Amino acid sequence: MTAAFYDDLILLAFTPEGLQRQIYALASFCDLRQLTVNLGKTKVLIFNASKSSLTDLHLNYQGAEL
Repeated sequence: MTAAFYDDLILLAFTPEGLQRQIYALASFCDLRQLTVNLGKTKVLIFNASKSSLTDLHLNYQGAEL
């Protein structure tokens, strides 16, 4: 079996809910293909958001919170 490494991925969304849906899709993709996300290297960058609109994002992967 050959190991495959995916170095970079960018998820873009206009709303926190849209981004959370993409994160859940990523988690499903990784589960199906037995891949893992390196949470130590995972970053979230938010443009033009007020502090009241910030929410926690969950990868649903070993109870991880981004």
